[in-house]
Amino acid sequence: MDRLEAAAKTLVHTPERGRGLDELGGGPYPQLSVPPWRIVYAIAKQEVHVLGVFDGRHDLAEHFRERLLYR
Repeated sequence: MDRLEAAAKTLVHTPERGRGLDELGGGPYPQLSVPPWRIVYAIAKQEVHVLGVFDGRHDLAEHFRERLLYR
């Protein structure tokens, strides 16, 4: 938990460093890897919004298609 929190806090200064979700061909939602976890977030204006922390051993394609892309 401490590693996840520390990693998430670094996004305040360098949110662009995350890469898009592989399952979505990059897509609009960057992720930060903290094995085995993935912090998925959105950048809106000058703010970073953590959308979720997910087990990186799972394929998130279906979850993100349903929950984030088709709201």
